[in-house]
Amino acid sequence: DGQEIIFTSRLDDRYGGSGTFDTNNDDSDANEDQPNRGDWGGIFLGHASRGRIDHALITFGGGVNRIDGSFAGFNAIEIHQAEARITNSVIENNASGLS
Repeated sequence: DGQEIIFTSRLDDRYGGSGTFDTNNDDSDANEDQPNRGDWGGIFLGHASRGRIDHALITFGGGVNRIDGSFAGFNAIEIHQAEARITNSVIENNASGLS
C-alpha cells in the first residue's frame, strides 16, 4: 500500500511527477484534451508468459489501436495462455476490445 502503480493515459492529469501532474503540458484547467477510454492499448500477456499485478490502477486503456501497420481491438488486459495474477487493483474507464 502507498506504492501503487498507475497505468493510464498521458492525458490523465490526476497522476504524474514534478508536482504539477500536467504530463503533456496542455493546461488541463481549460478542459482541453481530457483522457478517454482507449487512449492506450493495454497490457498483453502472451503464450507461456507470467504476469503479476498488485496494487495498480489500470484506466483509459483498450479499444482499437494501431499494430503492425493495421488496427486491432484490445481489452485493457489481454491474457492468452499465460499465468497471471491480478490482486488489490482497480480496472476502470477502459474501452472494449471489440472493433
